[in-house]
Amino acid sequence: MGCPRALATTPDWSVSFVAGLASPLVAQGKVFVVERESPSPGQSESRLHALDAITGAPVWGPLVFEGLAYAAYDAGQLFVGSQGGEHSSLIALDAQDGRALWVHAFSGRAQRQFAPVAEDGLVVVTFGPGTNGFDEDVGTLAFDQQSGALIWQDRTLRSSDGIPAIDSGRVYFRMQSGVSAHDLYTGEQFWQDIVTSQVMSIPIAAGPDLYTRRRSQGSSTYWDRRDAGTGEVLDTFEISGSRLPTSRGDILYLPGRAARRIPDGLELWPLGGQQMVIVNDAIYVSTGSGIQGTIQAFDAESGEIRAHLDGFSAVSGERLPVKMAVGEGLLLVPGSRRLDASRIGDPAP
Repeated sequence: MGCPRALATTPDWSVSFVAGLASPLVAQGKVFVVERESPSPGQSESRLHALDAITGAPVWGPLVFEGLAYAAYDAGQLFVGSQGGEHSSLIALDAQDGRALWVHAFSGRAQRQFAPVAEDGLVVVTFGPGTNGFDEDVGTLAFDQQSGALIWQDRTLRSSDGIPAIDSGRVYFRMQSGVSAHDLYTGEQFWQDIVTSQVMSIPIAAGPDLYTRRRSQGSSTYWDRRDAGTGEVLDTFEISGSRLPTSRGDILYLPGRAARRIPDGLELWPLGGQQMVIVNDAIYVSTGSGIQGTIQAFDAESGEIRAHLDGFSAVSGERLPVKMAVGEGLLLVPGSRRLDASRIGDPAP
């Protein structure tokens, strides 16, 4: 169990880019990644690439968008939130060939991160306030994925980050005054928690749990683990810097600190690194800084090392929206200007 697995210890393929990368997506035998460049102060451009998941070779694109762009995938479609010039747009693309299927043009330009989330036939985006002050599109809007028709809108629901979290029919929002949960299909509010300590991070949905980060106090950063159904705070813990927690079963993983048993808070084994993703019963952790990084694979229950992978890029950001991704047997690691891929397959030793 403690021996490294028999797999390539360096990336199976790597693709270099001109500018920095957002989080990659993988589906339908393709890897989708947005490249963002700021050629001059106050100006930016985003390019969406589709790569072959086996070889990394280009399949289609790049598609160019003015301003910052963010992408989401669901059911054969890509949804791109483009900040744009004078007007922001939500664009639905056929993931197979990049064809535009529909476009919703907003009445102004989003001033904050403009990132859609998609699940079960709907795509949700938070807009506002725009550059025009009051805009008819302000608030949170949910669109039908196939037709682009507006399903519901809540003008009062303006996420501070502009990036909600979505999981199992619920949408979660971080606001200046707290966090709230809403029905994906109707927008109806399930719960809202007003907190005295400002919520600072995009919510992280992990099955029955929801994680929200509070404002840092000195060198300490505190997170709340909540019941996703009720919003009740179940646990509060500390992680250094801006690392992101996650959980599997009754184990809470705190990068840079430890794996911790949820019921009694017992720390099971030390856990280093900056970022992590869980695949079945293995946890992949990235370490490194600057350009060069390393990936280590651990048994998610015991913490025993399964593999040590070298030659990867250092992940280009600790916080959303730049993070590692997994899917279709691939581990994808976005560096500052390079995307590395490793075939991990079944993580069992």
